[in-house]
Amino acid sequence: MFNLPEVEGGDQLIVPLNVLEGGLASPRDTDPTKGAEAHTKCGCDGCKSEGTEIRYKAEPLEEESKELVDAFAKFFERQSRSVLPKIRAAKAAGRKDDDWWDVTRWDRELTEDLETIAYTQSEASAKRALIAMGVPEDMFSLDTAKAFLQSMCQQRAAYVNETTRRELERSLELEAVGAEGLKATPEGVFENAIENRSVSAGTAMATAIDGWSALEGLRQADKLETATKTWIVTSTNPRASHAAMNGKSVRADEKFSNGMDWPGDWAGGPDEVCGCQCTIELSTTE
Repeated sequence: MFNLPEVEGGDQLIVPLNVLEGGLASPRDTDPTKGAEAHTKCGCDGCKSEGTEIRYKAEPLEEESKELVDAFAKFFERQSRSVLPKIRAAKAAGRKDDDWWDVTRWDRELTEDLETIAYTQSEASAKRALIAMGVPEDMFSLDTAKAFLQSMCQQRAAYVNETTRRELERSLELEAVGAEGLKATPEGVFENAIENRSVSAGTAMATAIDGWSALEGLRQADKLETATKTWIVTSTNPRASHAAMNGKSVRADEKFSNGMDWPGDWAGGPDEVCGCQCTIELSTTE
């Protein structure tokens, strides 16, 4: 205010000695028995010496979710341009076979679409988590993580495509009896996939990548045994099984009580994974 010369250290907040070494909760406190409790909650040097809890909620960035939503939408659009003409040709010829569906092609193409994105997002997610948990980000190796990420993409692609195939077959049955509804025609199935399924699939996969990558970063840094993870429900309408898990904590290297390592873990099966937007919160003490 008075344009005085700078005093070295004058812009730094200080911690009074009665707090730093006297064990008090605040400069105005006179009860040293409260100090230990206070030192688990603030960030002063005294607290850190006794162990400061660090918490990190693993959540994908908005742009990461959008990137995967767009990838699914573009895939469904490309798929529809190939599949719909074949379905109509088969129907016109009176055939009831499913030669219009090439499962090998679609699983391969969707896996490839997802892989490139998964690698980039996984590395960014793992490094965010490590930095937040006080671990050097270079402890994470993408090369070590690639095999699992590829498997994750293959599983997602297979389930997404199987869902589309089943919906298309059902739509032909509904169309034959003149049923109405968005998914009562093959065209409607793809319209729903582009507008709705791409959003749920993309958001769920971004969340799964982020949660797994945060844990993988800690695993590679040998920090899993000293950390805990908590299941966090983010949806306003979660599965009953996930709602029951909300707030449950286990050691980071252990499975949750539902047998899953993180939300999106394929060990839970499609019914527990697809569309899931739950995440995890990691915590450790330094």
